[in-house]
Amino acid sequence: MMFLLNVTDLSCNPLLRTPNTISILALDHEDSEGFWGFTTKPNVQAHTDLVLFNAKGEIKKTITLKVRLPLPYQIRKMGQNMFISTNSGLFVVDLHRNALVRTFLRSDKKNGLGNHDILALYFDEQESVWLGTFGGVYRLRLNKPSFYLFRNQPGHANSLSSSDVNGMFEGRDGKIWIATADGLNRFDPNTEQFERYLQPVYEGNTNLNNIWNVLEAQDGAVWLGTKANCLWRLDRTSRKFIEEKRLRCFGTGIRVLKESKSGKLLIGSASGLILFDPHKGKMEQIGYDPNNEFSLTDGRVNAIYEAPDETLWVGTDVGLNHVDLKRRRIVAYRQDVKKKDTISNNNIWNILPDQKHPNILWLGTIGGGLNRFDIRTGKSTHVRAEDGLPSNVIYGLLLDKSGRLWMSTSAGIAHFDPNQKNPNMVSYREKDGLQGLEYNLMSYLAARNGSLYFGGPNGLNRLEPMNIGQSDFSPPLVISLFRIGYNHLRSIRKSGDRIVIQHNENNFSIEFAALDYADPYKNQYQYKLEGFDTDWMTQSGRRPAAHYTNVPPGDYIFEVRGSNSDGRMNPNNRLLVYITIKSEFWQTWWFQLGLAFLVVMGYAFLYVRHQKHKQHEAARILAEEREIKKRLAESRDRERLRIAQELHDGPMQQLYTIGHQLDGLAVIAPQSQIVRANLNKVAAELREVVGELRPAMLRLLGLQPALKALIRRIEKRTPDLVITTKFETDGKAWSEELQHALYRILQEVMSNVLKHAGASEVHIQLLETEDKVRFIISDNGKGFTPPDKLVDLARANHYGLLGCVERAEILNGTAHVQSIPHHGTKVIVEIPLALKDAGTVGPAVQK
Repeated sequence: MMFLLNVTDLSCNPLLRTPNTISILALDHEDSEGFWGFTTKPNVQAHTDLVLFNAKGEIKKTITLKVRLPLPYQIRKMGQNMFISTNSGLFVVDLHRNALVRTFLRSDKKNGLGNHDILALYFDEQESVWLGTFGGVYRLRLNKPSFYLFRNQPGHANSLSSSDVNGMFEGRDGKIWIATADGLNRFDPNTEQFERYLQPVYEGNTNLNNIWNVLEAQDGAVWLGTKANCLWRLDRTSRKFIEEKRLRCFGTGIRVLKESKSGKLLIGSASGLILFDPHKGKMEQIGYDPNNEFSLTDGRVNAIYEAPDETLWVGTDVGLNHVDLKRRRIVAYRQDVKKKDTISNNNIWNILPDQKHPNILWLGTIGGGLNRFDIRTGKSTHVRAEDGLPSNVIYGLLLDKSGRLWMSTSAGIAHFDPNQKNPNMVSYREKDGLQGLEYNLMSYLAARNGSLYFGGPNGLNRLEPMNIGQSDFSPPLVISLFRIGYNHLRSIRKSGDRIVIQHNENNFSIEFAALDYADPYKNQYQYKLEGFDTDWMTQSGRRPAAHYTNVPPGDYIFEVRGSNSDGRMNPNNRLLVYITIKSEFWQTWWFQLGLAFLVVMGYAFLYVRHQKHKQHEAARILAEEREIKKRLAESRDRERLRIAQELHDGPMQQLYTIGHQLDGLAVIAPQSQIVRANLNKVAAELREVVGELRPAMLRLLGLQPALKALIRRIEKRTPDLVITTKFETDGKAWSEELQHALYRILQEVMSNVLKHAGASEVHIQLLETEDKVRFIISDNGKGFTPPDKLVDLARANHYGLLGCVERAEILNGTAHVQSIPHHGTKVIVEIPLALKDAGTVGPAVQK
């Protein structure tokens, strides 16, 4: 029968009257479906029923189990599972499948249930079941990974022959061949018993039982790759190892032992890649040969994968090789530290094809972590320790049936789902049931039934990936301590609390925790001080904390997120702390703004003062340069006058005297008149030179007549040169210094035309505007490329042009030289009429 107890008046009302038809031994509390009962029927010993009742005591559903369970102490529903505690252990029934799915009985194993009398059940938020027994309290983690550990047990012949486990292979009958450091083993997953194959040890074969790899071929032959004795075959009848003498391994261990689709043995060793046909006894060896194009990057072969197209991917100590046996071609892939998309390390020990993407290979390296290698592009993306891997040293690499990637490393086992956008890396350590943190190379196997095997120096782990789930529990987050130096501030009670500290308390630390006690070491954290940190910081461990130094005054938000022990982080599960650091008056914005204003004004004042000083200094230097140029020009003019005076008073007077003497000889020597005529020519030329050195006409008649006289003399000397002029002013009102400079400029420019231009036409313009004089001299000569610097005119022997520029600058003017090869030259001189100090003189030469 079943009664409803009224807790107010403690009255009992019958809900179900079923005398002698059903016995209700335990009830669960009511939920949205109703409440469950554990029932039996009299005289029925073969089964047990779980019955779902509604609030009226009516039966809604009955689950009949095919087994008779012991008498229950308590039943409790969690999710779709019913937990039944009895005097003989704990039983779990799947209410969807209507079947008993798990049992937990008394066990003497480590972490086993030490007492079978389970009196009470309690479920916590972390999906753990607490068991109250006569022998104490036990905690059962439902989502804890099921790692089974097998080791050598002295005195037990059905245990592993050695705990140092190497390569493995699954036979056609589902039994697992296991190579160890001391013999061959055959494991039956159903009975969990090991059958040993050992050879007698005698002198000469002490390493024969040290087996690295094992393979059961398509024809049933079992091949053994040893550490130092090359290849052997197991004779199943005699249980002896028979040496394969047709194969030469040169005394090196066999690191890889596989069978190709064609039945050849693919062998990797320190002697290279060996292809051995056991039926024909033929072998081919491919090693490292720098003089051969069909050569591996290194002779030490660690991993071999035969692709669907029957090409081979070979991992070595020095890179990845794609071997095409039919075309006799090998393509090598090595690490390039300058490129981020190459393989992360050359030492490759694992090659695993992706289940969903046929063009992707997963590469496990020693030191470079995991690589996702695209065979179409030859490029890799990397997963390293900073991405969540326990270690960058990967020993084994397997895929389970759900597509998760499992790795044995030098720091435990880890897995993640590569098909997820942001995969969560889950790692396991010794306390999870591993044989140790370090695993062995070559020691990993994915069985056909979904079990995964990883071997190490301390035993063999078997795990069932489908039974390993991940907890969805989001642990509460707390700030356990806010520390300033060695002083403790009040604790943060809830998210959103505010802490106000002084400006000299800006070195502080914040300790926080996610309240998942399953394995606090695996709890992951992300934190950020908004306004100070630019990126999220990550941390894990038993006492996570954020440390900050020299934080400026202001308002900040400290945010921390935490994961559960499976590494699953809920972005919405976060804790916020508002932190205000007070400012002193000299740290306030108005003080800093005023100080900045003063600094800017001071800098502006100094800058303006410095610029004025630079301008004055530049003007002074320019004035000095102009004065020097002026004095040099005056000195040259005085020198010209002196030379002209000496020529006039000396040689010319002597020529006149000689001419008179020749006139006196005309009667006696008529031929002396020829000499007299030549002497007159010399005297005329000398007068022209003296006139150019001392232009008396400029002083007596002015600029325009002097310029015309100079032009006539040039035309007389060079009758093929056509000179046209356009004088719009006579320049009489100009200063003597300006007229003299223009006259000399024309002299120097025309000298340059006659010496270098090779021109047939010259055009001269003299113009006057309101404030300046423009003097333009252009020719149709061969032209040249004007240099960038003024001094280069002298280097190009254009001394006349250089003198022209200098004379213009002396009078605060400019002289621009424009010239293009084969298109003539133009000199444009501009001189102000009102002489005054010039600023910065413009460029003297233009292209």
